[in-house]
Amino acid sequence: MTYTYQKNDNDDYLCLTCKYTCQNQNTMHYHYKTHAEKKEHKCTKCSKEFISKQALEKHNISKHDAPTEVYSCTKCDFQNSAKGNCRIHYVRIHYKKEVDKILERCDEGFKCLVCKNTFKGATSYYYHAFDCLNLDKS
Repeated sequence: MTYTYQKNDNDDYLCLTCKYTCQNQNTMHYHYKTHAEKKEHKCTKCSKEFISKQALEKHNISKHDAPTEVYSCTKCDFQNSAKGNCRIHYVRIHYKKEVDKILERCDEGFKCLVCKNTFKGATSYYYHAFDCLNLDKS
């Protein structure tokens, strides 16, 4: 589903349904999903439905004491129920020197010197750096 994003006078994203506001488009994207009729992720144990895979994982951990899937780092014993968190860990911990060489801090946040993209937060920059460094998880 495609969402329309609107900003208010404070440059915050504004939900057109309930007037919720936030600073990040990604946050608004997931907020919009709370208004959606169909939830895309269903618990196999109790059939409860969720708007995101992460919400389902949290549910499984808190209600059923186990994540549905666990991702592991190929270089150490780090594990997480979110694949993206494993990717960020992998880059941030095991390729710190390489990542620092292509990182430039700027007024907008973090700039990748390879592709020139700018990221507001470190997390999104580290997730992105995996691709610009052409890393192989093996």
